[in-house]
Amino acid sequence: MAKKKRKASRKSSRSSAALTQQALKLIDKAAALMKTGVIAGAKQGAKTKVIAKKKAYTLADAAIRQLNRAVLKGGKVIRKGIKKL
Repeated sequence: MAKKKRKASRKSSRSSAALTQQALKLIDKAAALMKTGVIAGAKQGAKTKVIAKKKAYTLADAAIRQLNRAVLKGGKVIRKGIKKL
């Protein structure tokens, strides 16, 4: 019997890479926000630090969700590959 040729699926790896890039952008934004929060907080007081901290946590949580999605998609691809063996 002849083996069927399969097309390599790159769509899932591209989407995982896109999710990872989005997560890295969010982490960069959170880091920049914390840096400006520390600088501004030293000048303006504790309220500014608290606001910057909350925004940074929100961005970090969004980045974590993005990375979780990327890992889950990668896991699905691996499982499909193993099933096809």
